[in-house]
Amino acid sequence: MDQKKLNVAVVGAGFISQVAHIKNLVEIDHVNLVGLAELRPKLASAVANKFNIEKVYKSHKDLIENSNADLVYVVTRRHHTGPIAYDLLEAGFNIFTEKPMAQTYDKSKILVDKSITKGCFYSLGFMRRYDSGVQKAKKIFDQIYNDKSLGKVLSARIYLTAGGDYCNISGDIKTEEPKPMNVVWPIAPEFLKEEYHNDYEHFVNVNGHDINLMRYFFGYPEEISHFYYKRGAGAVCIFDYGNFPLVYTWSDTLQLNKWEEGLEINFERGSLKMELPPGFQINVPAKVKLTSWKSRNDVETRIIDSDWSWAFKNEAYSVTKSVLNKIESLTSALDSLQDMRLIESIWRKIND
Repeated sequence: MDQKKLNVAVVGAGFISQVAHIKNLVEIDHVNLVGLAELRPKLASAVANKFNIEKVYKSHKDLIENSNADLVYVVTRRHHTGPIAYDLLEAGFNIFTEKPMAQTYDKSKILVDKSITKGCFYSLGFMRRYDSGVQKAKKIFDQIYNDKSLGKVLSARIYLTAGGDYCNISGDIKTEEPKPMNVVWPIAPEFLKEEYHNDYEHFVNVNGHDINLMRYFFGYPEEISHFYYKRGAGAVCIFDYGNFPLVYTWSDTLQLNKWEEGLEINFERGSLKMELPPGFQINVPAKVKLTSWKSRNDVETRIIDSDWSWAFKNEAYSVTKSVLNKIESLTSALDSLQDMRLIESIWRKIND
């Protein structure tokens, strides 16, 4: 019996759409890539020809009127993602969008509420959760947290030194056509001082992955105990998880070949450490190390290996399978709404 196929269309044919999404979708056996919507006609035609996409649409509205795709990927500039997602949900389409779904909690909640009202599948592009190393680390953490084999959690740390994560990835088509740059929905919440708007937008885009990953492992914190932010340098945030603190540190660097991101969890009798690869480093999963000790002289360290795989491709496979099986995805928009609530709470501390 033939496997059921999922008809997928894509809105947006830019760099990330080509190298991280379309590339992976066309390699999945249970996916038919049936349409591409793009405002730049030359780019749309070239990308459709390259990937043998049968139908090109002038815009997402053209797609809405003339497509019956089972799932629509929205991979556009951040300013445009929310409004496009809203139109698709209003029309009853199942959707996957790159993160963030919108730049504010209020707009994000409008999208989530619309998906619930319309009964639409709605997933977000937090590909870190689909990394095979992350999956193993999460399983190990859940086990040792519940069985207390290493004692209680003493502290945790998530860190990010963001340089360049594109890793010289190639394969995208470019044209001379100008990119659509207009801002449709706000880039920051109303309560935030205007001087912080661009900084906030940057935080949502870059640091949203770590906020999402933090909640994946530990849930929503009881309190944001402290937040220190220095424009042009970096920041430190301390989250209170009741029985232990979690410290999040990040900074940007001009070194384009540098990307350091990871998670460390310290227990009474051991530690779990996870080092994340740059997002566009193909087929390199997170590195995981588990250390346990009975005494100062009795220490055991295990490296948890994973097969070569790429989080973006794992994500595409899992998301499309979720639609086929009519189940919620690992990165549902409803879950991701809590990221926006937490991010705005962080920035309220800066704003005060």
